[in-house]
Amino acid sequence: MRIRFLFLVVSIFAFTALNSGAVDIPTNEIQQAVKANVATPEMLEIWGNYIAELEQNGDQPGRDQRGDLDDANYYWKDSNEEDGPEFGWIDISGIGVNLNAGDDWNSDILDLGFEFEWYGATYSEIYICSNGWASFVSDGYSIFLPRAPDEGEPNSILLVNNDDFSADEEDAHIYFWADPDGGTVVVTWDNVHFWNDVEIRSSFQMILMSDGSVTYQYGPQTGVDGSNQNVGFESSDGLLGSSVIYREEGRIEEGLAIRIAKGLAVISIDPQELVSDNGGQYELTIGNSGDGLLDWEVEIEQIAGEFDHGILGEVLNTFQWQWAGQNYYKNGFAWDRDENRMWVCGYNHNFVGTIDPNDNFTQGIHYNYGQGMSDMAWLNGLVYIIYQTNGVIQRFNSHGQLMESIYLPDNFNPSAIATDSENNLFFAVNRYNFSELRVYSVSDEGDFEQIGTINNYLPMVDNNQVWNIEWVPEHQNGELWVHAYNHIYQVDIDTDNWSAVELVQDYSPWNDGHGADGIGFDGENLWIGSYSHAEYQIVNDATPEESPWLSLNSDYGTVGPGQSDQINLTIHSGDM
Repeated sequence: MRIRFLFLVVSIFAFTALNSGAVDIPTNEIQQAVKANVATPEMLEIWGNYIAELEQNGDQPGRDQRGDLDDANYYWKDSNEEDGPEFGWIDISGIGVNLNAGDDWNSDILDLGFEFEWYGATYSEIYICSNGWASFVSDGYSIFLPRAPDEGEPNSILLVNNDDFSADEEDAHIYFWADPDGGTVVVTWDNVHFWNDVEIRSSFQMILMSDGSVTYQYGPQTGVDGSNQNVGFESSDGLLGSSVIYREEGRIEEGLAIRIAKGLAVISIDPQELVSDNGGQYELTIGNSGDGLLDWEVEIEQIAGEFDHGILGEVLNTFQWQWAGQNYYKNGFAWDRDENRMWVCGYNHNFVGTIDPNDNFTQGIHYNYGQGMSDMAWLNGLVYIIYQTNGVIQRFNSHGQLMESIYLPDNFNPSAIATDSENNLFFAVNRYNFSELRVYSVSDEGDFEQIGTINNYLPMVDNNQVWNIEWVPEHQNGELWVHAYNHIYQVDIDTDNWSAVELVQDYSPWNDGHGADGIGFDGENLWIGSYSHAEYQIVNDATPEESPWLSLNSDYGTVGPGQSDQINLTIHSGDM
């Protein structure tokens, strides 16, 4: 057998932003009034509270040379990292446009010349502020911005070197250069100075590439080392992004480069193919040699060979139960998933008992209840039995002791019952017309609530009287089994709408059967019994249970950059 593994890569790694909520930035009027020493007491209070909040942000732990991936898979690295970007200053003073910037100034719209993708949005324009930041959407000129990311406006911010810088001196400039053909934009803050101290100088630039990456570079610095600066980036809503430097002494120096990009995962699978004739256990390694998160999921596709599920009705084993020989009804089956044993009962011998298929069909407990029984089912450690003459349901514990009688809503009187222990469901056929199969949910307290009705299945079972059914949730394309007169049917059910879809398969196990013959399921095979035959039969259902031949210890996960996951895979040769 050859097995191919398919991997679907979707980045959905969880990340908690450094800042939550929004910081209210004072208006431009307040900022200018404070700088001009004409602010009112109310303005000074607002400004003081804002500065205090920014300083509180500065108390948060700083980052090293590398940033974590955020929810959109963006990250940053600086040139102090071994695999970080190399510093390479681009001089555009002779080729770029001098924007004639001043103090607390914004460029208005500048055309990039190409489409730039940023956090799922596409931009073709940008705004440049003299205070060391740029935005794809804001023409403001705020002086000190909060630590990124922040939901407050302005958003879509690129904090290249945010401080109260000015370009109003003759030797201070802001240049802009766009190369649409090369997919490059460079913005340089050249020798800008602190607004009221021309001795404090900084040169830095931002490079935007058409691949969606952004690079910050830092030239000569005088009195600027990161102690008062704010460097980072954020998404259009301010929910995602990262703070790179926030008022951290010694972080900014000449020759520093910071690259921001969207991480890309590069998957490797070892081995890429398994060939197995006899099954066994195997270990697969999923590696990620990229710089983005790899979220993987395994899908199995059979590309060669056929699975032999056997022949429907093929007799695999037989046994006799001392209380139900030939000419005794064998119409009740209920698989006990807790004890891995089959409960059996019948109409004209009045006995209930257990059979252990793992111990050569040894007979276990048995009781004579004194009246004929029709069908039975097991759910949550309890056995449910219908009495043939009146359709009354009684509930018994695992020792066979009577607990109570059960009355379905609307006093519904069933001829046959089944259960789905995985989903706490109970199924009951209408005793008087057989065409109505009701579906109930069963609470932890044992209460019944009707959730659906399957009323179109009877033609698929040749309109027979139905005295015995079995529900097999493992048979996802044919959950309902019916043993009617001389015939067994498997019907596919739409469990969203509780409607019969089609007859999947059917066969005749007996030539001399009876309408009250029974059917059960032990998790692997069918059990059937007939009035005319002394032996019970265990037969092949010719239906694959859910993933019978292969199991994984994990079928999804997330692998970080440079890391790997191991999957343990078991091929069950007996089911192939």
